[in-house]
Amino acid sequence: MNLADFVQPRIPVEAFANTLEGQYWLQNGVVRFRSRTLAAADAPGFQFFLGGYAVDHKHCYCGAKKMKADRASFEVLNYTYTKDKENVWAMGIRIPTADAATFTVCDDGAYYYLSGGDPVWYGYGKD
Repeated sequence: MNLADFVQPRIPVEAFANTLEGQYWLQNGVVRFRSRTLAAADAPGFQFFLGGYAVDHKHCYCGAKKMKADRASFEVLNYTYTKDKENVWAMGIRIPTADAATFTVCDDGAYYYLSGGDPVWYGYGKD
């Protein structure tokens, strides 16, 4: 998959209602990420990107974690990086030294799983 395929229009969570096909899915009007319930998520406005990022009318998410990102300027850059008008994140963790105004990604970002099941994320970016 190339980056243009990844950063595509957001997918309404209703596309995966009552199914386990996506990482995010809707069950009885409640948004879920894998086995976790996103209690604060606004189901009617919830949309997700391929990978583990999503937005609703008020918040941005990395997996089941609500991010402290500006919803209006939030951008998914690749599998690893996101940014808003002031900050850059790698898998939902803010990178305090990155300059959001000049930050760009250098690859599609990726991850692999350790034998214990924990993901290891990597990707290259520059500012």
